[in-house]
Amino acid sequence: MLQESVIREIILWIEQNLESRLSLDTVADKSGYTKWHFQRLFKNQTGLALGSYIRARRLSCSAVALRLTNDSIMDISLRYRFDSQQTFCRAFKKQFNLTPSEYRKRQGWKIEGFCLPLRENKELSVQVKLTQFPAINLLGTKHRYTKDINEWNLKTDELRRHYWMDFFNKNHYVTQHLYAIHGVDQSTNAEGHFLYTTALDEQDVDIALPQTTNLQLPAGNYLEIKITSSLHGIDYNDIIYTAYGKVLAEMDIVRGEGPDVEQYVLKSKPTYEAFINDSRNFIQELNYYIPVII
Repeated sequence: MLQESVIREIILWIEQNLESRLSLDTVADKSGYTKWHFQRLFKNQTGLALGSYIRARRLSCSAVALRLTNDSIMDISLRYRFDSQQTFCRAFKKQFNLTPSEYRKRQGWKIEGFCLPLRENKELSVQVKLTQFPAINLLGTKHRYTKDINEWNLKTDELRRHYWMDFFNKNHYVTQHLYAIHGVDQSTNAEGHFLYTTALDEQDVDIALPQTTNLQLPAGNYLEIKITSSLHGIDYNDIIYTAYGKVLAEMDIVRGEGPDVEQYVLKSKPTYEAFINDSRNFIQELNYYIPVII
């Protein structure tokens, strides 16, 4: 148990220091073990070589930076501690089968080669299908926040709970279909600005909701991931790891432009008071949608 705890702490520490100098000696010193012993321990616990994992995470973070920022390839290579742009480009192509320039310019986003942070995650049972969404008119609220670009769709449990609670407390109204739309804030070119929108299906609303604005979920092709596991105690990060680390990684499909969509289907249309007191008990179905290119 002590060794597992050390590995978890080191993985978290690595994530926090990907833009810093991270030699195997530095990581071993942080762990309290000798370099040789910690590398063996890490490999036994994770199945991955420590040096290879750090490089894969840095390259994956650089892939995100290529897609979500306008930083030059040189700046990105230096940010993630590569000796030169040439070294970076060679390593990047080895992991993603594309040069950084090709990766930035290509249509859509293929998950192949991407390495998510290691974590203990719950294996969720899902049903997956391709579907075409019609445009859906919503009434909702946009919540803007800033976060490191490598964490925008992770470590957001607290933010999500806060935004939903704020939404319900302002409107005192709940419908049977709830939507959350999560993605990059397109209203600014600044790095690390994201948008989490909480919304109701306009068709379900029969009163005026002055605290909301009219929004539209755009029509398009989506990968629908229906969570069939018990929703009790579900961790939002488990959904993301299942969607991106398992489902999308195993399918030969390209992620399209646009935000991810969460759809919550309730057992019935509850009162505000009943839902706030026991919201999890009302959730019957949870579907996660990722825009894709077919």
